[in-house]
Amino acid sequence: MKEELRKILDLIEQDRITAAQAAELIEAMGIESEQPEKPRQQTRRTLRVLLMSASGEKVNVKLPVGLLRSGLDIGKHFASASGKNKETLSNLDWDQLTTTVDQMLEDGTTGEIVNIAKPSGERLLILLE
Repeated sequence: MKEELRKILDLIEQDRITAAQAAELIEAMGIESEQPEKPRQQTRRTLRVLLMSASGEKVNVKLPVGLLRSGLDIGKHFASASGKNKETLSNLDWDQLTTTVDQMLEDGTTGEIVNIAKPSGERLLILLE
C-alpha cells in the first residue's frame, strides 16, 4: 500500500492529478489517511491499605482494583450486621464511597481515599494507585 500511495503523491507533485483526484484514488484503494487509534493499554490499578502503629509496626497490603467492588459490597453488607463496629460502619456513606471510587477509576485518578490518624500515633491510609 505504501508504494501505491507514493505513486499517487508523485502524480500530484508532477501536476498530473489534482489533490481532489488523489483523494478519490486513495479512497477507492481503501488506504486509510489516518493511523488507526491504538487501544489504551490498561495498567493494573491497585488499592493499597497501610496500617501503621505508634510502635512502628506496619501492615502494607496491595489489592487488585477488581476486588475493590466486591470489598465495598461486603462492607456494605456487614454494616447492617451486629457487632462492635456496627455504629461506625453504619454511619459510613457506602453509596458516596462507591461513587467516589468509581469516579476515580473512570478518570484515572490516583491518591488517598481514606486517611485516619489517631492521637496515639496509629494511622490508616487507603490509596488508589
